Amino acid sequence: MGLGGLPTALLYGPRPVDEALRVLDEFTPPGRMDVSADLRRGGMIAMLGRFDEAWAIVLPAAERAREQNGNNSGDFALGEVAALSGDHEAAVKWFGRACDAFEARGSRALLSSYAPKLGRSLCELGRYDEADRMAELGCELGDERDYITQMYWRHVKAVVCAHRGEHAEAERLAREAVEVTEATDALNDQGDTYDYLGRVLAEAGRTDEAAEALEQALDRYERKKNLAMIAQVRPRLEELRAHVS
Repeated sequence: MGLGGLPTALLYGPRPVDEALRVLDEFTPPGRMDVSADLRRGGMIAMLGRFDEAWAIVLPAAERAREQNGNNSGDFALGEVAALSGDHEAAVKWFGRACDAFEARGSRALLSSYAPKLGRSLCELGRYDEADRMAELGCELGDERDYITQMYWRHVKAVVCAHRGEHAEAERLAREAVEVTEATDALNDQGDTYDYLGRVLAEAGRTDEAAEALEQALDRYERKKNLAMIAQVRPRLEELRAHVS
């Protein structure tokens, strides 16, 4: 029996990631060579900060996906592990390859989500014009009912607007993303959204409000037990708190 959307639901849903990993292992134990499960399993392990172990799973899984599909669509998982580890140069490479594969096979829904995800890593590298194009692509292709796409493209556009000094527009987009994700139980997505709200508020010089947003982000990541994102967000929150005090 196939797992359907279970691996994705476990990765992004509200269950703490260590518990989610145990559930996935019960349904499809490691070593079963299930490509879909291993791509998501690697993401869960990366959230726990065990990056070497995550790479040891997702690299061969992505290679098996290439053999099965004849394209690089499985490279999205490599991008996610790279982004969680803070290596956005690598994330841009892997997300870019996956997006090219989605576009080539006409997978508009996947492209609409992963183009902005590529844009988020481009923002981390200061490549704002390229990131803006990825946000526009997500906005153009995305279904209004696809909350993931609606969240991701707003993240990117908000950061781009903040970089350009368009602080009111940046805040509007970031708060729209918060509204979208608060209607779900996806703790990681909620954490990301408060993280991006904190970024644009900090860029506008509103340090105390930015710290409050990052506190909300940290709360979501702690509830998910996403140790990788806790490690990225907590130092920025402490820096903001130091400026507030």
